[in-house]
Amino acid sequence: YSCETWNPYTKRNIDKLEAVQRRATRWITMSVDDYDTRLSKLNLLSLFNRRFIRDVTFLFNVINGHYDIDISNKLLFSKDRNTGYSLRKNDTQDLVPNFSRTNGFKYSFFNRIVKEWNSLPNNIRESNSIEIFKRNVLTFIKN
Repeated sequence: YSCETWNPYTKRNIDKLEAVQRRATRWITMSVDDYDTRLSKLNLLSLFNRRFIRDVTFLFNVINGHYDIDISNKLLFSKDRNTGYSLRKNDTQDLVPNFSRTNGFKYSFFNRIVKEWNSLPNNIRESNSIEIFKRNVLTFIKN
């Protein structure tokens, strides 16, 4: 819960969290199948993918005004950046990464989300509703 606020960034912590789900799926299915097979049998996603979905869904809601959060001083879209020259890839929905001096900010939601959001295709980012967005993100992750 609240993965938008707290999200592990070290491989050690990510693996520790995922190990809990690995053990739980092994216990629930009572099988020695590999982790991905157990996840598909239980119709679950890895915790990493679930956090990804929650992050991009939260940003989608903020961008589309479903949450009253001002992100203008935390995130910058490439269309709003004044570079003085034309960029080859000038995608209006791309976010520009912020410079960070500390790990606390480097791995915070507003820096972490830039790479995640930019990895989504435009047709997903420009979805008309949250339901369509979630369905498209889920399809994107499964492929």
